[in-house]
Parts: sequence; C-alpha cells; structure tokens
Amino acid sequence: MTYPLISEYKDAILSPEDNFKELTYLRPVLGSDGQPIMTSGNFAVVFKMTDGKKDYAVKCFTKEQEGRDKAYRMIADNLECVDSKYFTPIKFYDNELFVDSATSTNKEQPVLLVDWVKGLNLDEYINIPDHITIFGVNAFSDCDSLTNITIPNSVTSIVDCAFQDCNLIHIYIPKGTKERFSQFISEDDIDKLTEI
Repeated sequence: MTYPLISEYKDAILSPEDNFKELTYLRPVLGSDGQPIMTSGNFAVVFKMTDGKKDYAVKCFTKEQEGRDKAYRMIADNLECVDSKYFTPIKFYDNELFVDSATSTNKEQPVLLVDWVKGLNLDEYINIPDHITIFGVNAFSDCDSLTNITIPNSVTSIVDCAFQDCNLIHIYIPKGTKERFSQFISEDDIDKLTEI
C-alpha cells in the first residue's frame, strides 16, 4: 500500500471540516508563517490540532508498517486501564481522513489522535555526556533547530564555529564556569550562557 505525500496530508488538514470523518471539530494550529505546525519522521507526519480548548497531535502515516493498526488498538485499549499522569490516551481511527492523493489509491487514510504534550523536541535539546572533552569544528553548525544545549564540566575546548548558524536560546554550563566557557563562545552567544 502506498500513502499520500506530506504535502497532500497538509492540504487535507487545512480543511478539516471537509476531510475528516469524525474529527471535523479539530482545526490546524498555524505557525507564524501561516502553515500548519507539523513534524515528520520516517513513517509519519504529526500535525498540531486544536478544538479551541485543548491541543491534539494527529499522526498521519507515510509508510506501511505491518501490524500497525492492531498494535495501536491494543495500546489504546490498555491505556484506558492506566490511571497515571505520565500517559496520555490515544485513539486510532480507520479511514478517517480524506486525502486527494496522486500517490495513494486509498483516498481515506487512518490517523492516530493523541493529546498534545508540551515540551522540547529531541532535536531542540542536547545534553552532552560527561566524557566529552572537545567540541570540534562545526560540531553543531547548521543545526538550526538546536535551541538549547547543556555543556558538561568535562569540556575543555570548543573549536571555532562549533555553533555556527544554530538558533541557540540557552547554553547551560556548570556553576562557576562562565569565565572559562566565555572564551570559547562567540560574542553573539555570550548572553545565552546560563550557569546551572
């Protein structure tokens, strides 16, 4: 089975009242560029959606995975019995989203609905292990989604351009090391150093 392209899913998500079967009450959350907030991986794309009171993640699949439908149904059933703040309920919908696709013969696609959980994405926060001593040339250059990094006390040298073209907001360093780390960080990033 082939699945729609991410761009085709995006077009469908922009008209939820026309393209969802049961989830017509959801609306895409748009970024500052006016496009739906989304993230993608190897097997799916996830869109941030809202009902006006609560945010949700709607996962749309881009590749086949054997047994996926059954596995998600089992997970959903088991989570109904779990009373914990560390888990969020999920619901799998078959043939939920109509997608006008040139790549998929099936126009109605399954989706997974999950509560939206706020937090940093893995690519936005990096915690360096304590055994690392040097950040080499361009170690994190062009990691434009990297916004936070924690540098351990073990780091003794950071080579020029290690953070070139990153969008760092915070560079977390151990208490009492600001003077030492200031010599390695560009003048533009000095104010981002935060001792913890």
